[in-house]
Order: sequence, then structure tokens, then C-alpha cells
Amino acid sequence: MRIVRPGRAAPTGAAALRFDCPDGAQSMEMLKKIQVESVEKALEAYTGLTPEHPLFGRILDVCRTLAVAAKN
Repeated sequence: MRIVRPGRAAPTGAAALRFDCPDGAQSMEMLKKIQVESVEKALEAYTGLTPEHPLFGRILDVCRTLAVAAKN
């Protein structure tokens, strides 16, 4: 059995939620969901994780950090 380390999953999940490819229909669909609803709703819809899952909050924390860094 392979062990997945949560420390690596959170940055990967956050990066995926910030993926912006204007030519990619799936990327545009996800970004629209984030804009119209929220990053939390997109995270749940595209990963199947619920807010109760330990990775959910970790991924959101990294997403917020990336968003702040992108503004600077």
C-alpha cells in the first residue's frame, strides 16, 4: 500500500484550482464556477472532498496563500 503525504496533496490541489488555460474548456468551466459560486464549491465539485475532510481546509489555505502572492 502506498502512503500519500497530505503535505504534497494540498499544494497540488490548490495549484489545480488556480489553473488558468484560456484554450481549455475544463479550465474555463472551473474558473467560472469559482467566480460564480466559490473556491470551496469548486473544490468540492471537482475533487469530491467535503469540508469535513482534512485536506479540504489545507487546500483552501494554500489557495488563499497563492491568491495573495499573485496580487503582490
